[in-house]
Amino acid sequence: MSTFKTFLSWTEERGAPVHSAFRKFKVDEEEVEVVALTWDEVQLLANVDLTENPRLDRVRDLFLLECYTGARFGDIQAMDYNDIRHGVWCLRQQKTKTEFRIHISSRAETIINKYRSVGSPPASLSVQNLSKYVKELDKTAGLDSPFLQVGRSGKTSTEKRGPKWEFLSSHVARKTFVSISLERGMRYEVVMSFTGHRSFKTMKKYIALKEKGRKEDVEGVWG
Repeated sequence: MSTFKTFLSWTEERGAPVHSAFRKFKVDEEEVEVVALTWDEVQLLANVDLTENPRLDRVRDLFLLECYTGARFGDIQAMDYNDIRHGVWCLRQQKTKTEFRIHISSRAETIINKYRSVGSPPASLSVQNLSKYVKELDKTAGLDSPFLQVGRSGKTSTEKRGPKWEFLSSHVARKTFVSISLERGMRYEVVMSFTGHRSFKTMKKYIALKEKGRKEDVEGVWG
């Protein structure tokens, strides 16, 4: 429906007769539960031995750099090492053209230095191929715990079940950065300064609440 409304707006702008009632159409956007890795799952992924699989090793490096920095996949691939000075990556986002300063953690620096000698980030991939390989990578790493994803659109809800790796893609990395950063105590405004989100409402779509974190918060206040 949203695509149809966009088309009608485009048609109207070009002078074609369109009934104005289309503007009153309401679109029930599907809300899908956020999928993100836990801290332990990130460590499992980082430590799996991929010596015999250099392709998945590069995929892991790309994915983990997203997890460690909160940067988009396109920004990771366009990384210029000259923009990293004194542990700070001065990034102009490909999508928004806005400049951000991302402080590079020791984990991210280890991956960056691995590729600095050849002058480029890990080998280029399309986002579609990366998402496909991320599933293969996470399956190899054993991220196969039972997972339930609930989607809601209006009054309708859907459920999908399966091993967690089936629900993972390249987009999960930024959501992992946001979720783990907040869970481990980083202030939300600092997280937003890394990701480029302009409001907490927008960033909220990236947050996957963990039961452990919810329990600790309750105990901290009411325990």
